[in-house]
Amino acid sequence: MARNMKISNKTFFDNVINSKILEEYFDDIPDCTRYIKTDDSGKHWLKKSTITQSFKFAKNAYAIAILFNDNEYICLINSNVTFTSPIDNFDYVELNSGLFTYLGSEGYLNIKDGMNNSTVLDKVLYDGSLLGSEYNGHDFESIKPCFTDIICFKVDFFALDIYITEQPNMFYWVLCNLLIKLNIFSNNEYNEETLTAWGKIIFEQPLFDKINYKGLLHSYCALTWDITYLYLYQCLEDVFTIKSSTSLYEKLNSTIEMSTFTTLLYEELQWQPRDLDAIESILSNLDDPSIAKQKIESVCNGMDIAKWLYKTRNDIVHETKDTTTLFPDDKNWNKAIAGMICLILES
Repeated sequence: MARNMKISNKTFFDNVINSKILEEYFDDIPDCTRYIKTDDSGKHWLKKSTITQSFKFAKNAYAIAILFNDNEYICLINSNVTFTSPIDNFDYVELNSGLFTYLGSEGYLNIKDGMNNSTVLDKVLYDGSLLGSEYNGHDFESIKPCFTDIICFKVDFFALDIYITEQPNMFYWVLCNLLIKLNIFSNNEYNEETLTAWGKIIFEQPLFDKINYKGLLHSYCALTWDITYLYLYQCLEDVFTIKSSTSLYEKLNSTIEMSTFTTLLYEELQWQPRDLDAIESILSNLDDPSIAKQKIESVCNGMDIAKWLYKTRNDIVHETKDTTTLFPDDKNWNKAIAGMICLILES
């Protein structure tokens, strides 16, 4: 069913009026009808586009998956990204007034930081009724600079013959692809070795039944090295849980998905593999030589690799008032993170 444009426009401006940044001016804002002038193409976007998934990077920064005319799009909001050349699998799409209105009506747009309140009042919240018949809507290009930036891409991974709406894990894989290609939202100082590992686990054929791409996305965007490690460890847990229950799964000849089966084992029987045993089993089955082993051995100071991986996880999780400093510099963290990524890939 088509979206009601009048309601969307009203909600857009109501969200602006009720924003915290303007609360002291609330009583002075004219009560009138406001809408954003939209051409036929923009109207179609406003009526028919649908948000299917979203991810919050930080305050007022989002990635939004949009379905429109059987095509899928990713909108990055408040990413402050610039690019000068085409991006493989992502076709840049010019922002239109209809999509802008829809995103604002859904609460994803905010007044840009540092924007003068009087400018917002004059450009966005002026009383259009004073113009009489001359008012034919707010000009999109005039009010757009007052809000957090939006950049939109059409997703082109059709060779996979799968859509984000059909495979939720794909949304996070697509986002990982885009962020690494744009080199945005990474807070750690990843070196070339680690970036190569990230590229290998993301750019190759996706393994939706094995890898938790939401965990990888959280890991890549984490504010600190230790949180990056924890999310990678979480992804490794997913791998060894699947490996530890595969034999039983195959004997049952079950038709449910493997991920659902492992979830049921945990929720109904409270079963999950012992971390140390599972990691040792994974390591014992790696090909020789193993890049993952080589990288992790370079930072574990002679300790057994499985024990070091598990101990490092525990040291981070159970850190209390005594600060734990695992590595004093980025160099060793890069080796550890690259090693963890390679271990997930090789397992």
